[in-house]
Amino acid sequence: MRPFPRANPDEAVRKRLWEEYRQELISTAGICLLVLGNKRIGADIVLADGVRREFEIAHEHRLFVVPVGASGYMALELWKQVATSFDDFYPNASAELRESFMRLGDVVDDPAKLISRVLGAIALIAKE
Repeated sequence: MRPFPRANPDEAVRKRLWEEYRQELISTAGICLLVLGNKRIGADIVLADGVRREFEIAHEHRLFVVPVGASGYMALELWKQVATSFDDFYPNASAELRESFMRLGDVVDDPAKLISRVLGAIALIAKE
């Protein structure tokens, strides 16, 4: 695997390297877990468009996409997208998997609880 892309003065080259890196990395996975998805531009915190692209690549490769909506930012946007079209992303999923996925959008006050929910959802996906 190539090293992590570094900043390049040529924006087109930088974008191409990021795309290649994402394609290579994601194509070898089975599950795509998406958490947070924000970046700083100047003084502003904005949604990370790269996380959306990683989601799209994972979906194109037919990976199980697991955006953790409770973590916020782009992951929340993607969780909403999957939640509203759940059957398109998880055809023939069990009711238990659907319920587990939906809980990934619930904000919790204890990080261990969220980790437990994520691991539970992944375990159910592995059974599918």
